[in-house]
Amino acid sequence: MDKVFELDQSGTVLKEVLDHSITNATIPNSVTTIGRWAFRWCSSLESVIIPNSVKNIEEYAFEGCESLREITLPDSIKEIRKETFKNCKSLRSVFIPESVTEIGEGGFSHCTSLQSVYIPNSVKRIGAFAFSCCDSIRTIRIPSSVTELEGCCFTCCDSLESVYLPESVKKIGSSAFQKCKSLRTINIPPSITEIDGWLLSGCCSLQSIIIPESVTSIAYGAFENCNSLESVTLPNSLKEMSSSVFEGCTSLVRINSKILSPHKIDISGYCFEKIYNQCTLYIPHGTKLKYKLHGKFRKFKKVVEVDDQYFRLLEQQSYNNDAHESSIPIEDIQRNKEDKPYIQTNIPHSIVSVSDMIDFGLEWRDIYMVNYSTQYNKKVSAEVLMYTCWSVWYHCLNANKVSGDQNYVNKFFAHLMAHLEDCDSRFEHVDFFMPLFKNRYQIFKTDIDGLVKSHYPVTKQYLPINTFKAFCLEQLKIVSASSLSSLSFEEKEEMMDFVGKFIAFTNDMQKAIIRKFD
Repeated sequence: MDKVFELDQSGTVLKEVLDHSITNATIPNSVTTIGRWAFRWCSSLESVIIPNSVKNIEEYAFEGCESLREITLPDSIKEIRKETFKNCKSLRSVFIPESVTEIGEGGFSHCTSLQSVYIPNSVKRIGAFAFSCCDSIRTIRIPSSVTELEGCCFTCCDSLESVYLPESVKKIGSSAFQKCKSLRTINIPPSITEIDGWLLSGCCSLQSIIIPESVTSIAYGAFENCNSLESVTLPNSLKEMSSSVFEGCTSLVRINSKILSPHKIDISGYCFEKIYNQCTLYIPHGTKLKYKLHGKFRKFKKVVEVDDQYFRLLEQQSYNNDAHESSIPIEDIQRNKEDKPYIQTNIPHSIVSVSDMIDFGLEWRDIYMVNYSTQYNKKVSAEVLMYTCWSVWYHCLNANKVSGDQNYVNKFFAHLMAHLEDCDSRFEHVDFFMPLFKNRYQIFKTDIDGLVKSHYPVTKQYLPINTFKAFCLEQLKIVSASSLSSLSFEEKEEMMDFVGKFIAFTNDMQKAIIRKFD
């Protein structure tokens, strides 16, 4: 077929693709608008080049392009319209340009291979179902320009594990994260006043949630069927709770209520049904009589009065979890691996600088490789660098010397990735770095805590077998927890030599960390 595109009379509007079997498309420079349904159901289309002349991409333009793997959006467009890329099932990553202010309804819904999305600081609204059923997305950071997330915008994202929401968000629509069955970490910002219906229902991996003091109402079924949820903290600002808020929360054992005047809160029929016997209700000191007089709270079998320090510790624990878990691997790390301009909020002088931590990690990586390592290769070097940088980060985190500011956290991991890339090119990709570092984080924390508690080498009660596997046997692979019996005789001999050197190195490094950062 000679003619591939049908244009309008002016030649500026691409109305329809005439050959639906095309695999690649280059849109003419004369085109300013890609019309509604223009490429719809071009199931063989793999890539599209869109010129900067294009100002508008209309609704459904690329819907059902199931083979589309990549697309570069020009800086000239202002909006991702309704279902523009719906059902583009091979699309793996999207970089949304800074010109875009709105992601429309269903814009990327059912893009089941989509793993990485960069949402710029220009976007103000994310529409309903915008990323629904994007089964491969694992982390999302909402930029501080966004004020509203509409209903169901991330519903049924099966692999989504962590979400960061800034204080700019004033409204989160109903079912926004419903049935995100892998979601473990999400913060509700203190700008939210209402938790809409079914907001997190069916998030069966979520274990705890702290509701901020700004929230006055929790709507029907907000946490329904969160069957791994163990702990919920209710704010003193709360005035109303609807039915079935905790329906199906079979693991819920702790409700931390900061409410000082429970008689002022309206709780609907079945809000706490089926959890009265399994839950302990923690309430502010001196309020037990008030709770006994409340028609719903008095049904709890176990009620414990606690002081303000209890609630402060809960908030501090939540801050620590956000700083080292939910904020580690997010999409804009990839964009900041090079020394690009950074938007930095005011960081207190007590906070350790990112460059100081990374420089310390590099210095002690070199010390290990020269003085302690029995083998020298780039994979081992990368493993050691992750350990040394983790060690200084973890120490400073526990000493409250790292910032919870998102740019600060991103910068640390972006710089770490850049140095790791010198050892292995796979570290160029967040999708490689993210699960590997999360795995190492847990391994290092478990092994170091185990060594400290066992007073090794005096008692030799604990052997850091998983750190040994990472350093010596399975470099740059996900290491599963294992026992000493899984090692061969030769590996056990090698491990004993490793443990002695590892402990000596760790002790020397910890002393250096204290001298430099305390």
